[in-house]
Amino acid sequence: MSNLPSLLFHPHPGSMEGPQGYLLRLAAENHLLLYDIGRLNIHFEAENLQRHGLMPDPRVEPELSARIRRTSALWNTEKGLWNHRFSRFCPECLAAEPVWHADWELYFQDACPEHRVWLVDHCSSCQQPVSWHRKSIIRCDCGADLRREVAAACPEDVVRMAEILRAKLFGQPAENVPLPLKVLSLGQMQQLIRFFGAGTVNTEGRHPLKIPDSGAMKISWAVTSAAAAILMDWPAAFHQILDQLQSKVVDAEGHALKTTFGWVYQYLFRGLKGNGFDVIRDEFGEWVSTRWKGGVAKRNRRLATMMMNRAVWIPAKIARDELGISQPRLERLIREGVLDSESFVSDSGRKFCMVRRDQLVQAKEKLSGGMDMLSAAELLGFSRRRMRSMLKLLFPNASKSSDLPGSVWFVPRSDVEAVLALTEDLPVVSIPDEGCVSVSHILRYWTWRSLDIVAAIESAMAKELRPVARIDTARGVASLVFEEAALKHWFESNARGVGQWLTCPQFAIEYSLSQQVAYELVTFDFIKAERLPNMRHGGWWLSRKAIEAFFRDYVFASEIGARIGVMSIVARKRLEEQSIMPVSGPGVDGAKKLLYRRTPELESFILESGQSQDFVLTPTGSAVRKVGKSEKRLLADDRGPFHS
Repeated sequence: MSNLPSLLFHPHPGSMEGPQGYLLRLAAENHLLLYDIGRLNIHFEAENLQRHGLMPDPRVEPELSARIRRTSALWNTEKGLWNHRFSRFCPECLAAEPVWHADWELYFQDACPEHRVWLVDHCSSCQQPVSWHRKSIIRCDCGADLRREVAAACPEDVVRMAEILRAKLFGQPAENVPLPLKVLSLGQMQQLIRFFGAGTVNTEGRHPLKIPDSGAMKISWAVTSAAAAILMDWPAAFHQILDQLQSKVVDAEGHALKTTFGWVYQYLFRGLKGNGFDVIRDEFGEWVSTRWKGGVAKRNRRLATMMMNRAVWIPAKIARDELGISQPRLERLIREGVLDSESFVSDSGRKFCMVRRDQLVQAKEKLSGGMDMLSAAELLGFSRRRMRSMLKLLFPNASKSSDLPGSVWFVPRSDVEAVLALTEDLPVVSIPDEGCVSVSHILRYWTWRSLDIVAAIESAMAKELRPVARIDTARGVASLVFEEAALKHWFESNARGVGQWLTCPQFAIEYSLSQQVAYELVTFDFIKAERLPNMRHGGWWLSRKAIEAFFRDYVFASEIGARIGVMSIVARKRLEEQSIMPVSGPGVDGAKKLLYRRTPELESFILESGQSQDFVLTPTGSAVRKVGKSEKRLLADDRGPFHS
């Protein structure tokens, strides 16, 4: 310890002084080397300087103390900001005051904002870089006076950028800050300078931002000049750079964004992290929407959204997402003249399709609007007679244009498109394979009713039946090809009431109801049914969807009684005490069974009054009583499925 030097003078850092420059001045004033300062364990850290008596009194000089602490924090926590290797300076500033400015020590601070000249990092006498380990602030190791160096004037754009860098270092406001730099931190601004100054120039290679000796003036001046030219003329200069990059690729229309812009594209959306860079990405999206000649992949959701909001012509993928339709449906809209399109093939053989964005509103209206029955029949491949017989079964939302005789039936286009989706992504054949049959053949030669055709279509939409192909001699649903054995098996199951449509007797048997109750539910319009003329049992047919909707909305009193452990007549009295009245049944509309609408009040009553420890629900929804290891069904003669 006795061999350690000691400090004779204790000057504190100046308001503009940088970390390395101050330590070098401290060593020079004490006739020591920078190495000796390190041996004394003196570092540019506020608490360390305080312990060595090198900090100003914050009560006397609060602003200076705060400035030193800010610079100290950046020096110790964000080491990537600082140019540790190369020592650069402004000769005119050094001649005015022998203090090494803090902003001179930053990466990409290549100019002096006051004197509007390039900084210097070489001695003109010995032609060597100015060393951080020299003995004097103002002299080179060769003895030359650094204050006599001659600095060259630099572009105004670089000066403006240097002013902004200095302001961000000291936490001060700056004037005329370009939009991309307004909200960026000092480190983010340096990252953007590196990106624009090097990345947009060298778009090839794996690591274009790794610049050897980037702290040397002979290297960094080109980077800062290119970056300043773009940032200080924003966004016109940025668009010009993108135009140049696109023009370098031959037949750019056939290339993706990633191919054309290389590393720039990837870094723009992945390398520039943080919301502060959104201005850059938004401007790139603006350029793509107005000047890009190719397509945009769906993978880049952010850019796809920009394209959707701004572009005149947009890729087919974005149009499909906006309309919520598949590619075959989009192609039908193009064939029908609803959408204009432009197509081209890339040099790799990939096909691109672009559609007009301003026509999407019209396409949406057409998709959400209705089409007349004949148009729907033509798209589906049905005759007019067949379409009329199955219209309300297949399209419950179909309606007439007016109540006048002879008015036209209209079908929601979205419903038609949902059925046509069955024809998508199927191979096209001229003749069905052996053991297969087309819907057009069934319509001509099989004795299926319209109800059976509708049930088969709905089963196919529910993935219970799967078409294997479509024939090229028919349109729409009529072109679908199925395996004949699968169709016959499905038809037999459907005839037994296992399909999507049930007669009232089938409904009564499957759901353990009397036929009288089943018909009453249809007659009083609790279950929506379709009536077909010239059929037994009045021709009422119930879809499983309608039945499921009924049990979601209504519950029988017998089931409520099973849940709370009383008879249905007792359950009715208790419900009336709670002002919960039945919607159907004896004393209401003359129906046989008491029926209640499922409401939050009813569910709350059941939960509060229930005997859940004595009752369980079977997989089919029926209430059963636990008796030891066996279960005995309640209400065996007159029950319905209970859905809690």
